[in-house]
Amino acid sequence: MESQATAIGLSFERFRAVDGDDLDHNPAEDAGISAGAYACFLGHRAMWKSIAEGDEPFAVVLEDDVHLSTDAKDYLRTDAWIPADADLIHLEWERSQCMVWNHNRTKAGKRTLYRLAGECAGAAAYVISKRCAQILSAELTSLDKEFDSILFSGDYVTRLNILKLYPAIAIQDARRKRRDKFDLGSDNRSNIVHFPLEAGDEDKPNFYLAKKIISEAQRFFRKTTDRLIEMTDANVIIKKRFRYK
Repeated sequence: MESQATAIGLSFERFRAVDGDDLDHNPAEDAGISAGAYACFLGHRAMWKSIAEGDEPFAVVLEDDVHLSTDAKDYLRTDAWIPADADLIHLEWERSQCMVWNHNRTKAGKRTLYRLAGECAGAAAYVISKRCAQILSAELTSLDKEFDSILFSGDYVTRLNILKLYPAIAIQDARRKRRDKFDLGSDNRSNIVHFPLEAGDEDKPNFYLAKKIISEAQRFFRKTTDRLIEMTDANVIIKKRFRYK
C-alpha cells in the first residue's frame, strides 16, 4: 500500500487492523459471523468514527490487500468528481453482477457513476462522506450478517445515496489472482460434475452440456437486453458487472 501511495503521489493514513484472535468475545457469533469478520467490522467502525470527527467532506477507505488502477490517482487526489450528495461510492471490482439504476448516470472522468439498487458486496475500497460516517458510527453498532452486505445490499441502499464507479479502480489481491488465471473456472469445485470412477460413459448424464448452453443463452439475452436499455435513459434497474480496469 505504501508503494502504491508513493506511485500516485499520496500519503495514506494507516489504521491498525483489529485481530479477531485478540477478541475476548464475538457478539455476532450466533449470526454465523467469524471473529475475523467481526474484527474487520470493528476496524472499519474505527475509521468511520475518525472520518465523522474530521474536517474533510469525503475520505477513501482501502483495505491492505487492494490493487489500484493506473489512473486511480485521478480519483484519489481530488473530490471534484464526487457528487455533493454522495454518501458512499463503491470502488472495487464486482465479480458477479450487481443491481444499479439505469437512469441519471453521471460521468466521472473517463468512468461512470451508477446509483446502486442492490446485490453488491465488498468493503475493500470505498469513498465515504463525513455525513455517512456519522450515520454509520451512530447506527451500525452490531451485526446480524456481514457488514458489507448491510451497507451495499440492505436498507442503506434505499436510505443513502450509494454509487458504483464503472469500471472499478480497485481489486482485492485474491480476486485479482483468480481473475488472472484465465482458466475458465476449471478449479472451481462448483463447476465440476463428479462421477464414480467405475461408471462407464453410458452411465454419465448428458444434461450438463445442455444446461450450460441454456445458461449461456439466458446470460447473453440478459446482457444484450441491459445494454440496449443503457442506450436509453429509462428509469429501470439493470444488472451490470463492474469489471476492474
